Amino acid sequence: MSLKIRRATKEDSKTIEELLKVLYRPEMMWTQEKTEKRMEEGKEYYLLINQEAVGALELEGNELTALGIKEERKGYGKMLVEFGEDLIKSRGYDSAYLYTLEANKARGFHEKMGFKLEETIPNLVDDQTGYKYSKVFKWTSIKNTY
Repeated sequence: MSLKIRRATKEDSKTIEELLKVLYRPEMMWTQEKTEKRMEEGKEYYLLINQEAVGALELEGNELTALGIKEERKGYGKMLVEFGEDLIKSRGYDSAYLYTLEANKARGFHEKMGFKLEETIPNLVDDQTGYKYSKVFKWTSIKNTY
């Protein structure tokens, strides 16, 4: 049983809906149509596969804009965040951002992953308070040894 991450396609939009719908209240439901529209707008989606899709990540520029997993405490979230960070770094960004809603129980997870609270945003989505987190990447320099 090996885990792999692959870029999602439009054909995966139903799977993405199932993984990300847990992020929102029912009236703000994540839908297949929403996923497809966001793909057309340039957002990228990645799926973590363990025989079936067990996690999804939405990425735009240097922002991790959505993360959903089927089961907690299995390392799926960590794998997807680290994968997203590596993609962001490979594109030349020196920092990453993510947003989360007040009701999201993963705020401690984000902080454990090294993200720092940068801003509290009233009414980020509808009437829900949100939080902007950032993480600055540490770059290692190569010493001149000659």
